[in-house]
Amino acid sequence: MLERTFLQRSNPYIMIKAFKLERFINNHHFQQIMLFCLFGYVLFKESNRYIGDIFQSCVVVGSLLAIYVYRKYFFQDKIFLSLIASIIVSILSWTNSIVSDPSLAKSSPNIGFLGNLFFFIMIAYWLKADLKNIRTFLFLFLIGLLMTLFTHSSDIVLDIYNGFNGERVDFNFINANHSAALAGCAILLTSYYEIKTIKSNCSFKSKLLSVFLYLLITFPFIFIAIVTKARQVWLAIFLILILYIGYEIIKGGSFKKKIAIILSFLITISLVSKIPVIEERINTESAVFSAISTGQIDTLPYTSIGTRLHFWSEAIPWIKKYPILGFGEDTRNLVIKESPNIPEKVKASFSHLHNGHIEILVSYGLLGFSLLMFVCVTLIKSAYSVRDFDQGESYYLILIFITYFIIINMFESFWLFKTGLYMFTIFCAAAYSLYLTSSIKRFYNEK
Repeated sequence: MLERTFLQRSNPYIMIKAFKLERFINNHHFQQIMLFCLFGYVLFKESNRYIGDIFQSCVVVGSLLAIYVYRKYFFQDKIFLSLIASIIVSILSWTNSIVSDPSLAKSSPNIGFLGNLFFFIMIAYWLKADLKNIRTFLFLFLIGLLMTLFTHSSDIVLDIYNGFNGERVDFNFINANHSAALAGCAILLTSYYEIKTIKSNCSFKSKLLSVFLYLLITFPFIFIAIVTKARQVWLAIFLILILYIGYEIIKGGSFKKKIAIILSFLITISLVSKIPVIEERINTESAVFSAISTGQIDTLPYTSIGTRLHFWSEAIPWIKKYPILGFGEDTRNLVIKESPNIPEKVKASFSHLHNGHIEILVSYGLLGFSLLMFVCVTLIKSAYSVRDFDQGESYYLILIFITYFIIINMFESFWLFKTGLYMFTIFCAAAYSLYLTSSIKRFYNEK
């Protein structure tokens, strides 16, 4: 339990109240209740929003008490200060829209669009850097994903059947890209622990059993990633595999090991690319790629990729006009709605730009985009600084997730969607918990 957190005060009554509050939030039973709420949140936030919100509200209330008790630490923590900065950025961007064009501006700022991304701080606090808690939390994320698709699907058996028959399936959850993005997270998570098990010093029999279990767990998510036909998820996983293989080769090892890694990768990619669903999805946009080579964006057909390129092109004038602060919340919709070049039937079907990074730029400018990049870099650096305490587990998890998240946001708007917020919360909380807990202890021990 953290020791005394308040400096001596002249008013003994205030001291007693503060001490009681500190003892309350550090009570073992209270911490177990909060941990139970974390598990409820990760299981139900997407599968049953009403139940998930109840658990989330409990986490928020308990966390506000903790933040108050340890406020001296939090008000010097870079990530917590970034939360405050996100509120300021949201207000500044909205103010800029009011000044620039009141007719298009929102009536009030929405600080939640950026601020909600920092909910992971609260979860990271209650995970308490306990590897058992963190791994249970991540495992429940996998269970929660399967529950989400099962509860949202109108006929899960039919969806699975249609998926095996080559149809694109979204399981009635927002759209196929969102289901795929969650599945991609699951694949990378299970793959990390599978590789970690293979590299461990346990017996060959134990490794074989563990790998079999991981493959069994991973299979449903691979199936989901394939049948949802989300190419940005395939691309992200492919690029992360390339980076991992490059890392393993550079790191060293025998020549035979390097050759085995490269051959295994090439054989896997060759086999996967021959799956009819994937082959068809890759070849779908061949006409668009041919048109791109001419450099004439205006002539591109409104296919999946073509539509995205039209939207991104329309966003450029908005970024140039409001480069620092953007134009406030929901500018992504204004870019489409106010465009004279996009057909009305397309405007009626789309309300965002299908690129999270561009949407941050048009809404919050370089200031907002830089803030989010700062948070990503700080999370990676924080996890790296405590890598000796968990054999680099937090560091590799956040590095994999941030890489994945940045790639998929190039083609979808996960920065500003609840699905993206959920993914960001889960992985950032798991990776940040060790650093946050150790930093709070160190801060008060030094006082």
